[in-house]
Amino acid sequence: GAQSIAGVPVVIASPPDADHEALSAMADEIKNRSRGVAVLFASSNGRSLVVASVFKDLTAQFNANIIIKKVAPMINGKGGGRSDFAQAGGDAVADPEELKERIGRVLQEGHET
Repeated sequence: GAQSIAGVPVVIASPPDADHEALSAMADEIKNRSRGVAVLFASSNGRSLVVASVFKDLTAQFNANIIIKKVAPMINGKGGGRSDFAQAGGDAVADPEELKERIGRVLQEGHET
């Protein structure tokens, strides 16, 4: 389910049982299909991974590296990457719905007029 931020389709989700490779592939597929932004996260074995993938024409509006730098502390983690793709690792996500809301706020805050 995509939402719209600043007219851009944004998907924030936690696919069940996704490993690192699957999470990255899903984020890229969603970003390309929607021509938007995908931020996906998953937890396993007490650790979590967050990936942000941004359609190449939107990196001036939504920079994946900046998104991840703001989201990583939410999971007591660190991360980084490029303007179109970045990732972070950290502690397991205790409340996925709360993390989705917090990520949504990060994306929204960069685009309030």
